[in-house]
Amino acid sequence: MRRVLRAALTAGQVSPERHAEVIEHAAAGFLAPFPEIGDDTLAGSLPGAIADRICGHFGFRGGGHAVDAAHSSSLLAIAAGCSALAAGDLDAAIAGGVDISLDPFELAGLAGTGVLASGEMRVFDARPTGFLPGEGCGLTVLMRAAEARSAGVPVYAEIAGCGGCPRPVTRH
Repeated sequence: MRRVLRAALTAGQVSPERHAEVIEHAAAGFLAPFPEIGDDTLAGSLPGAIADRICGHFGFRGGGHAVDAAHSSSLLAIAAGCSALAAGDLDAAIAGGVDISLDPFELAGLAGTGVLASGEMRVFDARPTGFLPGEGCGLTVLMRAAEARSAGVPVYAEIAGCGGCPRPVTRH
């Protein structure tokens, strides 16, 4: 940004004495919307950092890892949790997904390709207008059903199996 501004100021015949002042003013304006750099800064740009910060915040033991499989990351995270439970590697897992749109290059890229809706969003319409990116998070706690019931944990659903997952240990 500074290099581009410096070149523009030179081309516009602005005196070199004014360059620093204009560039610092522009930098302050560009950086104003961004939070200060701190412990959580990388959490939005490195998937592994998100998992690490969540585990650390809640005091989870046993480690955590991020799965990056584009639009199927949440499904793959749940499948990995089910596989680890079936193998007896752990007693419980928290799996799910999160999407935070902090990367300005991603948004600029989506805008440049024309996939973003400019008004009303009609993705599956006969005349689609594109989509609007959103942010969200969804998590589920996974346990073996029999152990959850014996521990008094409410069971809302059971996963009978999925592609690539081992067969369930018990069937109901």
